[in-house]
Amino acid sequence: MEKGFRISRPMLFYSLLNIGLWVQFVCVQGYASVLLLDRGFSSYEIGIVLALGNLFSVIFQPALSSATDKGLVSVNKLLVLLEILIAAGFILFVVLSGKIILGILYVLLFVGLNNLPPFSNNLGMIYASKNIGVDYGKARGLGSLAYALVSMALGIILGGAGIISIPVCTLIFAFVAILAVIKLPADVKEEAGDVLENSGNSGSYLSFCKNNPFLIIFVIGVCLIFTMHQILNVYAYQIAVNAGGSEADMGFMLGLAAFVEIFILFTFIYMEKVGGPGLWLIISVIGFSLKAVVILVARSIPLLLLAYAMQAIGYAIYVPASVSFADKIFSGNDKNKVQGMVYTVAICIGGVIGSLAGGYLIDSYGVSLMLTVGCIISVIGTVLSIIGVRGMLIKNKSA
Repeated sequence: MEKGFRISRPMLFYSLLNIGLWVQFVCVQGYASVLLLDRGFSSYEIGIVLALGNLFSVIFQPALSSATDKGLVSVNKLLVLLEILIAAGFILFVVLSGKIILGILYVLLFVGLNNLPPFSNNLGMIYASKNIGVDYGKARGLGSLAYALVSMALGIILGGAGIISIPVCTLIFAFVAILAVIKLPADVKEEAGDVLENSGNSGSYLSFCKNNPFLIIFVIGVCLIFTMHQILNVYAYQIAVNAGGSEADMGFMLGLAAFVEIFILFTFIYMEKVGGPGLWLIISVIGFSLKAVVILVARSIPLLLLAYAMQAIGYAIYVPASVSFADKIFSGNDKNKVQGMVYTVAICIGGVIGSLAGGYLIDSYGVSLMLTVGCIISVIGTVLSIIGVRGMLIKNKSA
């Protein structure tokens, strides 16, 4: 076998971790409306459940980051514990009944799920910096490929196997992720001196935020951008139905959005050599709003599919660009904080707003107004994000 086609053991299992993680996102987040509507929840009630899930994710994230920073628990062990929480929560969700109980369980599912990516991302960056044989972009790309295939497949399978296929799929891939983490190298740490020291002394979240005002501006912008992004993902079923579509169409919309990410994720290591991750981060936040505007004016399933394919210039670039940007700009001791802020905190706060506002607007005024409001919020978020990125780049150059 030629050397170019070999895959290292760490790369194999890190790829499986990404596959398992992102398939769970399909089930828990992508099909949240379908699953919860089946259990008797209204669109607004779904919004409340998902908002609480995102809110508690934000609350727990700083504590989890601090625990790993202080060495109280390794990133590997934390990932396993979060996966166990997701698996146990979904089993209980299937066997129990009652809206309050089911709502609480789904909140726990979201808390576990939303806190997986920042630690998984940071683990990939550490492996790459230590030359352990992991290519983050390719592993994340395989995660997107799995997301795309399962999104499309579930939309079709639901018509035959029924709603039980969602929790079954989640449990299978939670087990895959747990197995992958167990097989990955453990207790690999990155030294603070490995990267630029522009973030100030590592310390409390409050002092860290005071030292990095442009990061806060960026995080606020991302919160607004992901308000609309959350609406487009969580309420994709209602958006598809509004355009004359079905569950299968929703599955293809979400699947196509994930599929177009793959090329970007596989090639970003070469893309960032042109302009650096900061430039691509700016391009990505512009791409989010362009996608939102096209979805707003789309009135048919083909146009919606085209709009969701614009994920390639938004989220697909944002994922590797934000990870690489944090890795290159901030110190080793602060990377978990930054990853948590630009992923869990920013995206989850956006998720809180998007879930609540989206559910309320759909039930009260319909899909069209929901998309209009979301578009305006996304554009404002794009402007703030660009200001934040440019500010951090200027600060880094002067450091």
